[in-house]
Amino acid sequence: MAMLYVAYYTGNNLDNLGFDPNINFSSWNLDFRYSWQFAPGSQLTALYRNSLFNFDNMSRDRYFDSLGTLLDQPIEHIFSLRLVYYMDYNNIKNVFRKRS
Repeated sequence: MAMLYVAYYTGNNLDNLGFDPNINFSSWNLDFRYSWQFAPGSQLTALYRNSLFNFDNMSRDRYFDSLGTLLDQPIEHIFSLRLVYYMDYNNIKNVFRKRS
């Protein structure tokens, strides 16, 4: 006979376990991406990301108060470039071929 165990969680027993269920998690991400295909199969991609993050226990704050707290956090800026260049093997092997 199989025994079925059902666990349920309430605010009281989570507090006893050391977990606070009343958390406020806020995140903001803004991405800009530009791709330029400059030759067949080859492209240059630029990516910019702006992000904010906040995690606290102020779950009872109103929306605009929480947004204000998020906007007071330090902003993380990330910029990356990616270059993909297609090289034709048939054209390159002729460069390294010994001439006689």
